[in-house]
Amino acid sequence: MFATWGRLVYRLRFTVIGVMVALMLGLGAYGLGLENNLSQSGWDDPGSESVAAAKLADGTFGRDTNADVVLLYT
Repeated sequence: MFATWGRLVYRLRFTVIGVMVALMLGLGAYGLGLENNLSQSGWDDPGSESVAAAKLADGTFGRDTNADVVLLYT
C-alpha cells in the first residue's frame, strides 16, 4: 500500500509540489485578516489565583499588557 502511494507521489512529484504550494498560498491568503478576529480575552478564569496574581502584578509594577517585546539593556 505505501509502496504504491510512494510510486504515485514520485511519478507525480511536480504536480504534488504545485498543489501543495497552491494550497499553502491559498491558506495564507485566507488567513490574512485573521488577526483582527482573534483576541486573548475569554481564556482566563476570573476567579483563579493566577488571574488575581497577574492583576496584582500589573497594578504593582505598572505592566504594559499591550507590548509585544521587552528589551533590557545594561
